[in-house]
Amino acid sequence: MVSAKFLLLATICILLVALPISAGEKILDKVAITKVEFFQKGKLIEVAKDDDPLRIRAYLGAKEIAPEFRDKFLLIFYLDDLPIRTLPISDILYTPFVDYLWEKPTSGLHSISASLSTADAIGKMVHYKIFIEEVKPVLRINSLEIDTTRR
Repeated sequence: MVSAKFLLLATICILLVALPISAGEKILDKVAITKVEFFQKGKLIEVAKDDDPLRIRAYLGAKEIAPEFRDKFLLIFYLDDLPIRTLPISDILYTPFVDYLWEKPTSGLHSISASLSTADAIGKMVHYKIFIEEVKPVLRINSLEIDTTRR
């Protein structure tokens, strides 16, 4: 008798825990990151050659999102598999892209990723590799910038 009650309670607990996760996954099935791009000095880039901040932009697409699911999404940016910024998205239908500013890029090959999540589920992660060829040391004096690579 005790084991039957225990099994019943365990089954109810498992069902209650599993329901929100599957609901979150269903929401994320209707939302996607369509692409990730990199900008530097306002231009789309493939290779970064200096120490200017790098803007990472994730473009979002959505379909059939019910009004009750607004304010439910988070966009997470990752650098080399570590989360670097989580941005709440108030309304996925009116958010064509979300930017993250990487203020101090470092040279080398990096993996930059983005994923959408809800409070209880994480969607598909989109990975991109970016190679930063050179980070020039720049001496800034007021508004004057001096390239110090040849000294």
